[in-house]
Amino acid sequence: MPQVQPLGAILLAALAAAVAHTSAEAREQMAQPSGEALYSIAEGRWGVSADTPDRGEVNCETAPLHIEIDAERGRYTATFANGQAVAANILATGEGWFHIAYDDEARLDDFGRLQTWYWVMIDENTFTWVRNDWVDTGGATAARVRCEGALAS
Repeated sequence: MPQVQPLGAILLAALAAAVAHTSAEAREQMAQPSGEALYSIAEGRWGVSADTPDRGEVNCETAPLHIEIDAERGRYTATFANGQAVAANILATGEGWFHIAYDDEARLDDFGRLQTWYWVMIDENTFTWVRNDWVDTGGATAARVRCEGALAS
């Protein structure tokens, strides 16, 4: 299981950018779980919240993404609606975030390094991805929201 690490100043800045559209009241009430409590929140079915290019591939209505975490092995698995699954090692975890590296990752970031990703909790029903080279710039994906209803069960 990955070791819990404190949320660094750089990642805190990325989290701030990710929650910029969250109300001040919601931000004040946000709990920041870590480790297995965070993994429990991350597990479930998710969809893209905004009209973005990847919404067609991952949405609550017809194609939710199912996330599972094996805390003991430090493994993250995401299964798409078509049955395709991707897996990753959890490299680190902290309050409200965990850092993963996908198996067989070949994509490079803007600095020529293999991409790694931070799963950053906005609230218990919303998260965003922050790519390793976006941490300094505050970049993040469109928010992912927890799916409800028949597909989410």
